[in-house]
Amino acid sequence: MTQYKSILRLVCFLIVILSLIGGTIPQLLLAQSNPLIPVFQGGLLRGIAWSNNSQQFTFTDTGNRIAVTLESSDWIHYDMLSQSIGDSTVWPLQPTLTQAELALFAPFASNQLSFIYESPNQRYLVFARGEEVFSLTLADRLTHQTITLSPQLHVLDPRYGPDSFRVLFSADSSAFTVMYATDFSDEYGVLYVSGYASNISDAFDILIGDFGQNFDARYAQVEDLSENGKSVLLIGNPTVPNSPYSNERHLYLWDSESLDGIDITPPQQQNIKGAAFSPQTEDRLRMIANAGLIEYNRSTHELVVIRSDITADWVDKVYFSPTADSVAITKEIGGHTELYVVDLLPILLPTTPITPNSAA
Repeated sequence: MTQYKSILRLVCFLIVILSLIGGTIPQLLLAQSNPLIPVFQGGLLRGIAWSNNSQQFTFTDTGNRIAVTLESSDWIHYDMLSQSIGDSTVWPLQPTLTQAELALFAPFASNQLSFIYESPNQRYLVFARGEEVFSLTLADRLTHQTITLSPQLHVLDPRYGPDSFRVLFSADSSAFTVMYATDFSDEYGVLYVSGYASNISDAFDILIGDFGQNFDARYAQVEDLSENGKSVLLIGNPTVPNSPYSNERHLYLWDSESLDGIDITPPQQQNIKGAAFSPQTEDRLRMIANAGLIEYNRSTHELVVIRSDITADWVDKVYFSPTADSVAITKEIGGHTELYVVDLLPILLPTTPITPNSAA
């Protein structure tokens, strides 16, 4: 597999050189030719999450209640560089804290270590702590300070990990979102936090998504944050007149300055499963939709199909890497799950765009 990828990258390089010599723009997406082969097959996968550097993602297929530390080596991690699978008893993304930090921050929920999310710059930690009520906490490893975010906001049970307590940071570590399960609704709560870069005491939080204002959708889930943390991509069910919500899944962009969430779903792509800001520019968005794995320019409305064989029709769950250059996809068949990983490099852009009418 690694040799195959090396050959693809070499071919990509040669095509670019030949196109420059010939004065033409390459019209090929090599990601399309990469075979779709499951990297893992097992039971129902839980706790899927990417590392901040996009080099590995983790999950477990144990049917038992998940925790930071499992009794056996049931935490599985897939390494993108070596394209190999490994396992461990401890959640591979759990940061290592010193004894002094453990004593100072006390990141424990009912005497069990909470899942801890570390910012890309490794300075900030987000976790939940408490005995019967678990409060969301932000810690600064540089100043050794902690604050409780939204004292009235309680995570139902942080010990369930990324499935019911998930934190996503912006690339510059200046903002993050928290998706958390509640005990009064089957919808996720979504909290946006920023303002702590200069002083952790200046942190502010805003409820967005299902329980926020200026957001006309239900069952919203956070997909990505812009590099500067000021914009958030979410997928949700749009509300419709005389009905609680639609069965469609639309793409929304929430802005932290205007506090508005707007529908930016591409034309005739009303079933979005997974989305991320493109590495090239945040005007471009990558997503899996009706037409396949696509890249959509929200300024020009140009839509390019990266892979037509990966559509929202058969995909169950989608997890783009933080750098959006890889995507993990699951397909559930009964109690069986197939996990696929698609490397979106190399991709030569631009390609011939498709018109909205042909994207149906």
